[in-house]
Amino acid sequence: MAEVTPPAGVVLPLRYRRGGRELSLFSISAAVGTATDVTVAELAIEAFYPADAATAAALRSGWSAPSEPGEAPRD
Repeated sequence: MAEVTPPAGVVLPLRYRRGGRELSLFSISAAVGTATDVTVAELAIEAFYPADAATAAALRSGWSAPSEPGEAPRD
């Protein structure tokens, strides 16, 4: 019988790469299941959090990736 290796973690990070830099995030989703008001019946909230210390530091510092050729400059 083949040996089964356990997963490395329970979080699957979402990685954005641009300009030689990378942000690693994970998300949490929540949905209203027993809404009594029609306006929140289909409400869903998704929040993204840094998955590592480097991403947290980049987000705190107001990180923005360098512009790609042909893109409008950022303020």
